[in-house]
Amino acid sequence: MKKLKCASFFAGVGGIDLGFEQAGVFETIYANEFDKYPSRTFELNFPDIKVDIRDIQEVKSEEIPEFDVMFAGFPCQAFSIAGYRKGFDDEKGRGELFFELTRIIEDKYPRICFFENVKLNNYMIIILPANHLASIRFSYRKTAITKIVKILPFYCSL
Repeated sequence: MKKLKCASFFAGVGGIDLGFEQAGVFETIYANEFDKYPSRTFELNFPDIKVDIRDIQEVKSEEIPEFDVMFAGFPCQAFSIAGYRKGFDDEKGRGELFFELTRIIEDKYPRICFFENVKLNNYMIIILPANHLASIRFSYRKTAITKIVKILPFYCSL
């Protein structure tokens, strides 16, 4: 069986990737993580991958290899019930980093997007076909994301 190629953003130590790879159907081929310390652990978990440690805002879509599945453990501080919950209005800009993912989706159009975050008002995992996010445009981003988070069940079957 041909494995689905995965790209991991805000990859951390690769926990999401490890779980998916253990299913035997997924293979991580690219990872981006800004923090050098978890990046080192990611590379220990995946010796064949050199983690791209640039800020995601500096990563051009054409520099990312083609992939089928997007993993993203985007920064939780702006959204988590354990944080200040300022969302897209986070003073440090962490909430807006979510839209770097939509930029990449619009350019790469993966088959599946899997977004993980800590508990966010009863929703912490979003799994959906990429076309549900690819149509989001700048002027509607805040409204669209709010609706997606509110209407998706905890797990979606594809």
